[in-house]
Amino acid sequence: MDPLLEGILSILSLVFWGGLLVMVLRHISRAENYFKRVEAAEAGANTAELQAVVAALEADRDRLVARIESLEAIVTSEDYDLEREARAAGIEAALLDAPPATGRSASGTRVRG
Repeated sequence: MDPLLEGILSILSLVFWGGLLVMVLRHISRAENYFKRVEAAEAGANTAELQAVVAALEADRDRLVARIESLEAIVTSEDYDLEREARAAGIEAALLDAPPATGRSASGTRVRG
């Protein structure tokens, strides 16, 4: 075979294989970019879902805080008078004012009985 023809075929072969390699690398690069975009979209969807869950939990927490505040207002208000309710139930006023029986004297020492 002619050395010139061999040289031309070698160059054409290098161009062909080089072009094929470039096309394969472009395809791989596009596929990687596609998968990155898909992952980013999924991450965005997951973020949106998590934000919705957080918003629901915050709303629930705010509702519970409001409920606790209203219960505290009821318990600490002057209208919520346990003594009045006790008297209505028939408990004597002297028993309400007396300290609870703990088995200790006023000085804090234990009473022997």
